[in-house]
Amino acid sequence: MAVDAYEGGLRRLEGAATVAGVLAVLDVVTEAVVEQSPCMTCVPGCSDCCHHQVLAGFGEWQHVLAYVHAHLTPDAQRALVMRAEALLADPRGAVAAWLKLRDKDPRTRAYLRAFNRVVENVSTPCPFLVEGRCSIYPARPAICRAYGRMMRTERSAYYCTRILANMQRAGPLDALELPVFQPYHRVVLRQADGSLDEVNLLPIWILAHRAPDGTLRSGAQRVDPASPFPVVDGYWSYDDD
Repeated sequence: MAVDAYEGGLRRLEGAATVAGVLAVLDVVTEAVVEQSPCMTCVPGCSDCCHHQVLAGFGEWQHVLAYVHAHLTPDAQRALVMRAEALLADPRGAVAAWLKLRDKDPRTRAYLRAFNRVVENVSTPCPFLVEGRCSIYPARPAICRAYGRMMRTERSAYYCTRILANMQRAGPLDALELPVFQPYHRVVLRQADGSLDEVNLLPIWILAHRAPDGTLRSGAQRVDPASPFPVVDGYWSYDDD
């Protein structure tokens, strides 16, 4: 049963020592969701969720960057950087709006409003999206794996609009039992002292790692507080309601 797989995932999560380990457990759990409810299979060719703004933790970025250097050619890396730069250059875009967080106090409503404007944006393509496909699919962040197939928390879901339509045709939503993303996300973001690590938009991680030759620097580094980019606490990415 899928519920057994969900419980098994939580047990395996306790022993997951790396981001890659957590992502592997997530894949097993989301595959169980689709096996239980085929209506939750992604629509072929759809990349709607790739136009949302993904917040990735530093550990996730390390995982992505290692994949980029192992699998993307220098020319592909330059094209990636150029796509991120194009997003930054759009004065009305989500990435430009994100930079404004740097000058706001995270304790204020102004910060919350600015943050929500960015994460609620659903029209900005991920720079890793190439010809409608994810170019880092095996290394994609945790939220990309959970979206549309897991509950965010016990009370709210990550519903994909297209999958939701299929679910409604298949039967009552209350009959579906879905795993909760929170425990997995906490492990992905958790630091040694138990606090949540910093997060950032994928375009920002890319821009913060530009090399002089237009590729990406090897060796992930945290966002420099003196840079134009905001350093965002993992609290803002972790749903805790």
